[in-house]
Amino acid sequence: MTFIYDVPLYKEQRGLLGHLLGGLQINGNYVYNSGRPYTPSQSFNSLFFTPGASTYLWTTSTDPIVPFLGNPNAPVGTVGINQVDAARIYGSTLTNPNGFLSLNELNTTGNEVAVTPNDVRFIFNGPGAARVFLNPFGNTPRNYLRAPAIDQLNLGFFKTTKIGEKVRLQFRAELYNALNHPQAGFGVTRQSQLPDINIEDAGLTFADPKQVELARRVIQFGLRLVF
Repeated sequence: MTFIYDVPLYKEQRGLLGHLLGGLQINGNYVYNSGRPYTPSQSFNSLFFTPGASTYLWTTSTDPIVPFLGNPNAPVGTVGINQVDAARIYGSTLTNPNGFLSLNELNTTGNEVAVTPNDVRFIFNGPGAARVFLNPFGNTPRNYLRAPAIDQLNLGFFKTTKIGEKVRLQFRAELYNALNHPQAGFGVTRQSQLPDINIEDAGLTFADPKQVELARRVIQFGLRLVF
């Protein structure tokens, strides 16, 4: 939404009072946009072909590994990992090949906390999980999550003063993000609007909107001579 309002008060700018109070304009634009959708993915999968393998198969951005979907009502950033996959990647104890551990805890504290698929939003797609689910392909839908929304008001206050017949002096005060709403990847920052999409970073930065660089209010002043 864009608007421009020329204040009619002392529009003709006659006399000293007219020059002081006339020529005012308020303008601005308001942008509201739902957050960009994104698909949680994995950047690596462990190679299980030889005992003791410690290499990782890195995927490309055009061929991501999609995780399994756990409980849609669980917190967004929670991720579980099958114990077989956790033992191969993190060296954790393998007590139940069909069981799962919290990847959030493994990343943050190193503790082996047992979880079920009902406790987490996503499940790491590794050979262990594929064996449990009888399917090597993750089932998380495309564009399953959304980044923070954009809610920004920009304002401009202009004072144009007539100097003679053909010369105008314009003072401008411009406020970007006037209400100081933290905005992701819009206006001032021009950075990515998306948080970390890799579930391997569960408990650290995965799906955390606080990790996105946010824009703040910016005010600038200007003086323009029109002739």
